[in-house]
Amino acid sequence: MTEPREIALQFLVKFRSGQDYKHVDDPAGSVPVYGSGGIFASASDYLYDGESVLFGRKGTIDRPAYVCGKFWTVDTMFYTELREGVSGRWLYYWATTIPFGLYSTDTALPSMTSSVLGRIKAPLVPYVQQCAIADYLDRETAEIDAMLAKLDELARNLEQRSSIVVANELKSHYLHGTIPLAFSSGADGFFDGDWVESKDQDPDGDIRLLQLADIGDGIFLDKSSRRINQETFERLRCREVQAGDILIARMPHPLGRACILPTGLGRTITVVDVAVIRPDPNRIIPKYLVYVLNSIPFRAQLDSLQSGSTRQRISRSRLGQQRIPMPPLAHQRAAVSRLDEVTGRIDAMLATIDQLKALLVERRAALITDVVTGRKKVPA
Repeated sequence: MTEPREIALQFLVKFRSGQDYKHVDDPAGSVPVYGSGGIFASASDYLYDGESVLFGRKGTIDRPAYVCGKFWTVDTMFYTELREGVSGRWLYYWATTIPFGLYSTDTALPSMTSSVLGRIKAPLVPYVQQCAIADYLDRETAEIDAMLAKLDELARNLEQRSSIVVANELKSHYLHGTIPLAFSSGADGFFDGDWVESKDQDPDGDIRLLQLADIGDGIFLDKSSRRINQETFERLRCREVQAGDILIARMPHPLGRACILPTGLGRTITVVDVAVIRPDPNRIIPKYLVYVLNSIPFRAQLDSLQSGSTRQRISRSRLGQQRIPMPPLAHQRAAVSRLDEVTGRIDAMLATIDQLKALLVERRAALITDVVTGRKKVPA
């Protein structure tokens, strides 16, 4: 097969820089404002009106976007003026195949320059063929996107079903009496994480610093990689968390989500916006408490108590005042057993959905790559 001829991107488009939008910021405006992460505001005026492909300049640089109409971009996003004979839809599909990581500048924040983007080689394709490719990919990707949307809807329904099962199981437990959350721990067993600033961190340190991103809804996500060293630990008088402790996020989303700290992490501390509770084994089973904390009724309590002018959160003291059911340990064990069985089946179905979605996303990307590179011919 003959490889298609190539042309530098700078000969297909003119790159234009975004601008500050504060003077046109309007919550009721009809003009979308794009940053590198997508639309984040609206404006009363536009920076450009027409067909364009947007490229990230700083931050999220690997998510090009197609726009047609009036829009505004800030300085983290390039917009493009298409030269004659270039289909914006075709260019967008091709742009999604760019290995942006190979071109990103070597800085802490991923960045891209217009000169680097301009030198990337694109296939040299006649305009009529560009339009045919775009029409074909519009149809094919729309079918895949529809399947992804159905899977997302199914996942939402299953997650809602899981929440309802937990809420129904726990409803009668409140009849056995309640106690403040803080009382479910032993002495000094309910505390905040540590105030550790970026300047205090050490990527080669021996002590793991957990983040809010590590805390999932009933599951430890293990997403972060922050660390500190022993000298900082002692200077800041940090407190270690232990396997079996319950971590509670004092900031959204969602507020109050909780999980049990697993074994195998080594020495560990956590950031200040995470509350830690070390359950008293004579009063409450950790897994039971996690079900309670992540339940619909308890989550609703917290949502009404969050405060903060810019970043919503709940204080540990207010969190500790919220009442939780305290049935006998035998009741707790039985509830955990039943909930583990039912939610386990739902979690297995959700895992299958994730696998199907991953296959569809992979199929979508492969299809686009094959078509825009000419490996797959568009049906006449």
